[in-house]
Amino acid sequence: IIVVGNEKYPYLVRSNQNIYRKFYLDNNRNLYVEEYTGEVWVKTLLRNQVTDYSVDIDKHDKIHIIYITPQGEMKYTFYPFNGNDKTLANLNLRSGSIQYLSLKVIGYDIHIFYMVRSNNKSLRWSIYHSLWHGSNWKSTKITDVISKNYLIPYSIDINKNNLYVLYSKDSDKSFGI
Repeated sequence: IIVVGNEKYPYLVRSNQNIYRKFYLDNNRNLYVEEYTGEVWVKTLLRNQVTDYSVDIDKHDKIHIIYITPQGEMKYTFYPFNGNDKTLANLNLRSGSIQYLSLKVIGYDIHIFYMVRSNNKSLRWSIYHSLWHGSNWKSTKITDVISKNYLIPYSIDINKNNLYVLYSKDSDKSFGI
C-alpha cells in the first residue's frame, strides 16, 4: 500500500492488488480520481469545489478521504463512495484558515492532522491532531509554528503503529519531532 501526495500535488494510491489511483484537484478546485485500468487512466469527478483534502488507504484497501468545502465543512468519506459523507466539523473560514490536511488510518483509528491560522495575514499557525478512536473524536493542539506560505511546515510518518510529526517551528532553523 502506497500513498504519496499533499494539498498542492496529487495523491497516488496503490492497493494490495496493484491497482493505481491518482487523486488531485484541478484548477477549479474540483476533486478527481484517475484509475489505471492496465491500459488507460479513467478520470472521474468526485466532488466539486474542494478547499483542501487528504487521502489514505487502509490494510483492507479501503480508501479514506477527508476534505473541506468552501463553506467550511470538514467532511469524511470513502472511495468508492457509499453516499454518506460525514460532516466532522463546521469551520469559520472567514476569521482564519485551515490548511495542510493529512489523513492517516492505522488499524481502526483515523488520524487527521491540519493547521489553523486565526488571522489570514499572520504567519503563525497551530498544528492540530484529531483522532477517531472507537466512537469518539479527540482533538489536541500539537504546537504553534511560524510558516511562510510556500512551505508545508510539517510531515507525518508512521513506524510500527507509532505516529511521528516532524515540524519546523520557524520555517528555517528550528525543528521538532
